[in-house]
Amino acid sequence: MDTKKSEFIIIMLLSTFFLLQAVNVSHIAERQITMQAISPTRQNVVSLLSFTDVYVKGDADNPYEYASDFYITLHTNLWNLGGSSRGYVEMKLLDGKLRTIMNFSKAFLAYPIFSVLGFPQIVYGHHIWGRWSPQSHELLRLPLRIYEIPPDVNIHLDYSVKSYYGTPINFVLDLWLVQNIVESGPNDGDIEIMIWFYYDKYFYPAGEYIDTISLHSNLNGVKTALRFRVIFYEPSVYGTPFNFITVVFQIEQPLSHATIDIPIRQFLEYAISMLKTRKSDSSYLKNLYLQAIYLGSEFKANLRNEAIAEYVINSYEIRRDNYYHVIQ
Repeated sequence: MDTKKSEFIIIMLLSTFFLLQAVNVSHIAERQITMQAISPTRQNVVSLLSFTDVYVKGDADNPYEYASDFYITLHTNLWNLGGSSRGYVEMKLLDGKLRTIMNFSKAFLAYPIFSVLGFPQIVYGHHIWGRWSPQSHELLRLPLRIYEIPPDVNIHLDYSVKSYYGTPINFVLDLWLVQNIVESGPNDGDIEIMIWFYYDKYFYPAGEYIDTISLHSNLNGVKTALRFRVIFYEPSVYGTPFNFITVVFQIEQPLSHATIDIPIRQFLEYAISMLKTRKSDSSYLKNLYLQAIYLGSEFKANLRNEAIAEYVINSYEIRRDNYYHVIQ
């Protein structure tokens, strides 16, 4: 074959090869862009329970057992369990689902002034009482000043709560606002914001009733106006050793099981607005940090000094509202 013809054929073959490669790369890139456009991107939602399996168990001898996952810590937090109590709290995170069991045949109070035995919980953010703290996700990087919290951030929960033999229990999202980052407990002027989604007739928050408000949320897939009673607890009024303020949002109709989205900034802004009218020195409130979010159940002993209950969390996520725009 003529040398020039051979060179021409080789050039044509190489050109065709590179052209096909370019088309293939372009097709892959186009497919990736398309997938990113139609998929619920992880930039807008993060599951806090989907990384590893975690197990922790606490009792009267070991009331503060804990174990960390990637973004959260499981903490038994039996802060008021007396030493002669018999039983345990078991927290098991398996395949992205958390089951917490409180199983006490005898449960006694370490400090009878308080009726709650403990608060087995999931900790997200920087723990208030202790140096241990896993990393938080960029969607809600704690600690964070209140005004820096994106207004479209929601906490998404799918949960159920069960009580046995009259064991009093609630189910609570607990948000801590602090003036300065703390590791040995809150200081004067720091604020605990509690959102009660479930409670029974034997469980009621201490404090002064302030108001009843409505906040919109997605409840079981439907946009719903939920009504909450607002309770204000000022420690100086009640003479307790606590040095922090508590604001409780107690849902009017308790939900023993639900799939719900919680617009946390709306709750925080209402609480701060209310506190400004009740505190003589309120200028510091706008600069508070949201340091940690706890999720779990406070529980008490029944009339026979037993405490048997459980809660299950099927989903615990941080979401941004634009997540919904992507998938609609």
